[in-house]
Amino acid sequence: MAKASTIRGLRIGSLKAIEPILEKWQMLNEESLWFSNEEAPWWYNERATLSIFAGAVWLCGGWVFEEFSTRKAVSSNRGKADYKTGRCDIQFGIGHTEFVAEAKQCWPILSGDIRTVRKVVETQIELSRQEAMQNSEWGYRCLGIVFVAPRVHKSNQARIDEYLHEFTNQLLALRKNTVAWTFPRQARLLRPSNESSNRDYIFPGVAMVMSLVKA
Repeated sequence: MAKASTIRGLRIGSLKAIEPILEKWQMLNEESLWFSNEEAPWWYNERATLSIFAGAVWLCGGWVFEEFSTRKAVSSNRGKADYKTGRCDIQFGIGHTEFVAEAKQCWPILSGDIRTVRKVVETQIELSRQEAMQNSEWGYRCLGIVFVAPRVHKSNQARIDEYLHEFTNQLLALRKNTVAWTFPRQARLLRPSNESSNRDYIFPGVAMVMSLVKA
């Protein structure tokens, strides 16, 4: 069997300003320190995964503010916005461009009909977009962000590269979104500990989908 190689891809779309951030994000997820400790940041929730993205922003000379209390606009029956207290996942800037975003994460299983995975991702994108719109009055560019950490059952280990190829094709079919992914060579056999409920699954890497809600 040929030695697995890192699978990495990026399509920027309309978010050219953050291209260096996404490239740095890929590099940070490929750091060998994760795999030498037999774990990966994408195993956990969106807060942990988003922290890697925040690190990429800082390393590119930007600034980041995470998980802060704010006022969110919500629709009302009176035809105008009401407001509620909530938390915003991330606000960041690079150069002269500033964003506010809400993030989600999902861990779909790669097997069978890959189109079902795309539907899972699309559902999460719509949820993140709806939440991001609640911050639209700030005047920043609003983003919905979804991190996707696909998993493959250990019985399908030999087909991982095939599944990942099909998966990334489905990401690219999300035409109006910015997408990036990395499936590091060292993570191709990465599985949680035997104490985890996911111990029978391989988590080969992570993808990010960004949807611009308000320019």
